[in-house]
Amino acid sequence: MSLLLSLLIILQIPATKSDFIQNECSNDRYKANSAFQANLNTLFSSLNSAATSSGFATGTVGRDPDKVYGLALCHGDLSPSDCKSCIYNSIQDIEFRCPFDMSAMVWYDDCSLRYSNTSFFSILEYSSKYCTSNSANAEKPQLFKKILGLLMDNLTAEAVYGSAQMFATEVVNVTGVTKIYGLAQCTRDLSEQQCTNCLVNFVDKIRSCCTGSTGCRVFGHSCYIRYEVYPFFNLLVRKNETAPHASPSLGPVRAASPPPTSPHFSSAPPGGSRGGGSLGETKHGICNSDAQQSIFHSSSSFDTCFCYFEKHYQQSGCA
Repeated sequence: MSLLLSLLIILQIPATKSDFIQNECSNDRYKANSAFQANLNTLFSSLNSAATSSGFATGTVGRDPDKVYGLALCHGDLSPSDCKSCIYNSIQDIEFRCPFDMSAMVWYDDCSLRYSNTSFFSILEYSSKYCTSNSANAEKPQLFKKILGLLMDNLTAEAVYGSAQMFATEVVNVTGVTKIYGLAQCTRDLSEQQCTNCLVNFVDKIRSCCTGSTGCRVFGHSCYIRYEVYPFFNLLVRKNETAPHASPSLGPVRAASPPPTSPHFSSAPPGGSRGGGSLGETKHGICNSDAQQSIFHSSSSFDTCFCYFEKHYQQSGCA
């Protein structure tokens, strides 16, 4: 990044800093002082400004073969100033950790930044998936697992259908003293079905990566999901924000959907999950609310299921 560009951004940045989590670099390199580097610097400056108000921005700069594509995403509970700070830090870090790489991504606690020389907009990606967990285990593992499963299903539905930001947070009680705090988010260039598929896939990853743990996060190119037994997000943020958010992005963004019914779920009947499938396996069944044929996902991970009606989740378990 040029010295002038760095100085211009620094003058607008507050002191807040989010913690680094992970980076991903490529083996393809661009040359110093090349047209690609100039386009990348312009893109970084634009993304940093555009993502501030809405928490999300995509953009492209230049022409082939020096065209660069970029995406910046902040968690939906961040203030504009904290979002700007997080994106700024990620810009500095991605250049330090992936110098002269033609594609790279960096994740922070509260935001992520990605760029590439090929378009990745509106493409669901499972290939890159990272998982980190806490060393502490739940005191009542079976109860914790059951409540966690319901929380994951709620977060998935809420992020997809209950938020124009494709962002959801929720707090659930396990015992009188233990709560689980959960957060889920997709990049807003995805469709509702793509976001659903991504989060369902990542929730399934929790089973293999974080069994019994009191905290876990799974993240990748397209979505992010996390839970802890302590607050890690802004509890004052509205969870079901359905009003459209105008995004000053340079590229395509997800349009807000009409406000759907708030999703809620019930646990599966005693005796285990319906159909014995893994989380995300689609089967046909009967929903017990009004005996209509529908679809449910069975979860061997968390022993829960839920129903769909006309694209949206219905308040009931599966019969």
